[in-house]
Amino acid sequence: MDHYQRLNVSRSATKPEIKRAYKKIALLCHPDKVSEDKKSQAIEIFSSVNEAYHVLSDPELRRVYDQDLMFQKTNTQLERGLMGLKKKKKKKKKKKKNNKNNSKIKIQNENFTTTTTTRIKIPLSRCKTLNTNTPILKKTKPILRKHNTYHFKKSKLKPTRKIFWFTLEQAYYGSSQIIDFERIYYDQKNSIVKKKQSKIRFLIPKGARDGQEFAIERKGNKKVNYQTADLIITIRAIKHNTFTRNGDDLFFIKKISLVESLTFFNFKIQLLNKKMLKLKFGYDESVVKPGKQLVLNGIGMPKFNNSEQFGDLIIAFEIRFPVTLTLRQKEMLLNTFSEEEKN
Repeated sequence: MDHYQRLNVSRSATKPEIKRAYKKIALLCHPDKVSEDKKSQAIEIFSSVNEAYHVLSDPELRRVYDQDLMFQKTNTQLERGLMGLKKKKKKKKKKKKNNKNNSKIKIQNENFTTTTTTRIKIPLSRCKTLNTNTPILKKTKPILRKHNTYHFKKSKLKPTRKIFWFTLEQAYYGSSQIIDFERIYYDQKNSIVKKKQSKIRFLIPKGARDGQEFAIERKGNKKVNYQTADLIITIRAIKHNTFTRNGDDLFFIKKISLVESLTFFNFKIQLLNKKMLKLKFGYDESVVKPGKQLVLNGIGMPKFNNSEQFGDLIIAFEIRFPVTLTLRQKEMLLNTFSEEEKN
């Protein structure tokens, strides 16, 4: 059933006629106006009617759809004609097999006094044993020409590509975004017929990573006698001010002075979930050495395949050494460490 039959209109119907037919059918089969046992069937019919109205109400989509219908009709007629020829030739072949092929020869009577001749019917299987000057008739097989059947399959256009930039917060929570993109309509000669700005709602899943590609079927460019191209959305991450990402782990660099690394210090980190993480160091006998890292499990990014599991937060300490020290400061440090070595 094509779109015209779904809306119960002719192929020459105008746009107002199509709109009236759509409203009439949509009111009858709307899922909210039927009982629960018929709701699934109503949803299916309602979606097919919506699709038909979407195509036929757009002049460009309708023109392409009409061309496809004509193409399919011509292909069907061609296949039927070829099948008819094959059936006729099969019937002729059967008739030839059923009929006994008889050869006819002419001989004179034994008296040889008359000029009249008689016709004798001899089976073809016995023609080879006759001692006459008549030619031997051979069985010939009928020549059957094979007719090729062409199955026309539409090729698919190359995918339409779109880059979408996302933040770490969107990948942490998952986000639904409206994406604007351009669809190009081509004719058979690959010339651009028109360009149309379209919108689509795109869901960024939790744990989405930089460079991932998501394909949306039949939402890309269009060309006559070709399948509609897919839309491929490539997501790229925007650089975050606080964290850097490696897979499911988050990295945070904390810069501290040499004095802080040897004594004690406090600092706070605001996580992606808006919670504040408070940390204290140096309130025991430990010191922060260059290259030290602190790993906090389970507070990184959610995993792409399982959003209930999380990566780690890794805190790396960067110690800033002083550019210069006075002689007094050096003596104080020397006395401090020398006393500690003696102890």
